[in-house]
Amino acid sequence: MKGIICYFSTTGNTKLACGYISSKVRNVEFELCDITTERIPKFSDYDLVGFATYCNFWAPGKLMKTFIGNVKMNQKKPAFVFNTFGQMNGNALSIMAKDVKSAGFKLIEAHALHVPENFPPLIKNGTTNEEAPNITELEKFNAFIENLNNKAKQICNGGNVEEKNVKGKILYKVGRKIMTSLKMDSIGKKEVHKEICTSCSLCSKACSYGAIKMVNGYPEFDETKCESCYACFNRCPSKAIYTKKFDGVGHYPKPHPKLVKKLKV
Repeated sequence: MKGIICYFSTTGNTKLACGYISSKVRNVEFELCDITTERIPKFSDYDLVGFATYCNFWAPGKLMKTFIGNVKMNQKKPAFVFNTFGQMNGNALSIMAKDVKSAGFKLIEAHALHVPENFPPLIKNGTTNEEAPNITELEKFNAFIENLNNKAKQICNGGNVEEKNVKGKILYKVGRKIMTSLKMDSIGKKEVHKEICTSCSLCSKACSYGAIKMVNGYPEFDETKCESCYACFNRCPSKAIYTKKFDGVGHYPKPHPKLVKKLKV
């Protein structure tokens, strides 16, 4: 079988997990598609489609939601959804499941993986989750992969696979609305320490929303386009980007070494 996993990953946790899934599913030869740099694939060319993102305040990353919303399938192509999360997953998985079904796919599997925290406000306060996933969580992740493998085999043999339902919780829906109204999800106005900025332009390349452009060698931020994903802040190699609340602390530029070891393929 031929498959594709369309992923959205700002600091690498989700991308790493997708590579692990791809290597462990024996009955599918997967391609990985970074939705920030590639066009919407021709899904009719694939037998199984995966959508993967990180959890952003109990919901999928906005770019993934937009990406799925631009897809319309004429047939019930088998698909699965997957997301990574640091502290709490909220309704990220159920929202993606609903979006994928609305796009015309047949959802056959879904899973959320606990990973080290990459959200600077939590890291600053000491919530790092560096040991995630624990043994039980890793076992459940591998069980999801084995289920996906078995269902792929079933599809390949012409069998019927039941559609999977993923239910959300009203508590997370209400909580997200409250946090958003209080702007708890906002990174705040960004500035740059020009004395330590190396003008590498990595921040502008890391921004998936086109909110940063380089002007006279330094980043200029369009706050009206910013989705507070913290990619620019996290990945700045000199930690030159800062806000009123966050300056030189809480960065997560790439997957934690412990996570890399656990998901080594």
